[in-house]
Amino acid sequence: DGTICAVDASFTPSPSNLEEATKIYDKSVELLESLRGPDDPPDLELAFSGPYRNAPMTKKVMEEDLRITSALSLFLVFGWLLLQFRGLRALLLVFLPLSAAMLITLGVVALFGLEMNLVSSFTFAILIGIGNDFGVHILMHYGDRRREGLGVEEALRQALRGLRGSMFAAAMTTILTF
Repeated sequence: DGTICAVDASFTPSPSNLEEATKIYDKSVELLESLRGPDDPPDLELAFSGPYRNAPMTKKVMEEDLRITSALSLFLVFGWLLLQFRGLRALLLVFLPLSAAMLITLGVVALFGLEMNLVSSFTFAILIGIGNDFGVHILMHYGDRRREGLGVEEALRQALRGLRGSMFAAAMTTILTF
């Protein structure tokens, strides 16, 4: 009746190849926009659907979720540490080693040319929460030793000595979990 025109197209790459699916999606949207004319009726809809549209759209949504989740995780951890320790020094003592470890991890990923997918990218949000646990435990025990009147070196030595078993167990369970 002239109200609907559908075109069915098949593409060579799999829609699971997000890079190629995104190129196809972008070209299709560009093509649809180029078909619009000045005299088009207001109710004319040009649409692209199917897995080559859905996969890139899902990727965009997941990337936005990843960005928001990571920022929220970082904000919450920073806020909790500020409330717990009431000072910026604790943030430095916890996040400098964590940041260095994350940079080293990303450096190794880049060095070997590995690609991170969306799921593995979410591990950075998780690592922000898990990765500061060891520093927090050390700071808590160190603070307790300092309040007992020990000097800086002795307080740190005793905190590390007292935590080595539990820290080793925690490290092993984290390693095995990941």
